[in-house]
Amino acid sequence: MKKCMCCFKETEIYHVKKDCNNEDLILCSDCEVLFFNELNDFDVSILSPDEIKMELDKKVIGQEYAKKILSFEIYRHILRIKNSNLINLNKGNIMLIGPSGTGKTLLIKTLSQIVNLPFVEVDITSYTQVGYVGLNVSDIIKNLLKEANGDIKKAEFGIVFIDEIDKISKRTSSGDSKDVSGEGVQQNLLKMLEGTIVRVQDENNENVEIDTKNILFIGGGAFTGIEEFVKRRVVKKQFGFKENSSNENSTYENDNLRKYVKIDDVINYGVLSEFIGRFPLIISLNSLNVNELKTITNIEFEKEIVNYFTLIGKKIKVKDESINAIVNNCLNNPLGARAVRTSIHEMFKDSLYEFVLNSDREIEI
Repeated sequence: MKKCMCCFKETEIYHVKKDCNNEDLILCSDCEVLFFNELNDFDVSILSPDEIKMELDKKVIGQEYAKKILSFEIYRHILRIKNSNLINLNKGNIMLIGPSGTGKTLLIKTLSQIVNLPFVEVDITSYTQVGYVGLNVSDIIKNLLKEANGDIKKAEFGIVFIDEIDKISKRTSSGDSKDVSGEGVQQNLLKMLEGTIVRVQDENNENVEIDTKNILFIGGGAFTGIEEFVKRRVVKKQFGFKENSSNENSTYENDNLRKYVKIDDVINYGVLSEFIGRFPLIISLNSLNVNELKTITNIEFEKEIVNYFTLIGKKIKVKDESINAIVNNCLNNPLGARAVRTSIHEMFKDSLYEFVLNSDREIEI
């Protein structure tokens, strides 16, 4: 007699299966069927945290700390998918806090591709509370089902990245007045984040039900100025923070302060306590440094300019001075890495136009 590790019943006929950690699982016949069906319902890549991070390193520049933590959290999500019928595992939604252009969206989109899970990115400022003109929050789940090609089971383990969370806080750009619509959107999202049944229409306009309890929700936002709330909690001398008026040192100080962001700081920023409470893990992203921006600039030069001219048999050599000029232009730009492409085109559009027209086969810019 053996005890089933799923239903805990004693059984004479049992089966030994491997879980995603390659550990033996003793299952009765009924649970073995459930286990087999569960594993074959998903074509999800089983990778270790370090393997996931290695894949992230290929596409995401910098953000070492965030990549490590996210790699482990996605690994946990895979464990939940593969063992959902065997053991009850808590879901841990994640909040990413960091300046624009630091790679929040790229990180999450790349992760979903690595593990082959349906993924949707939503700009939460486009959504409104029920009864107002705009998108309804249930549309998020409808789009996730579409990304899962109508596969309900796969959609129920997908990843939703909710961007611009800070824009629906109670604080507005005009002061401390309440943004009723933003607060209403937060309220409407609560049950979805925790786990509820959402009724949507599939591509055949048939009503289907999606259980959100296993969907991994990842929030993101710049949360500009949240460092001031951290300062109020932190004793500066204890952590070595010093007031400094220069942009470079100010950026460094803000990056340091964001490391200590807690849920209370997000609440003080204006996010509902019930809402941020559904995101137990907060990960801070740093501003990109000079070396990281140089790497990104070289990559963008190749994709935006060099490869195109290769198609017409012309060669472009990019000077170090040009790379440095782009980097300096982007260092204190609020768009971060997003400013690189724009800067390249603005700086070289005239010379590139002339290069196309003349007979030169090679140019240095």
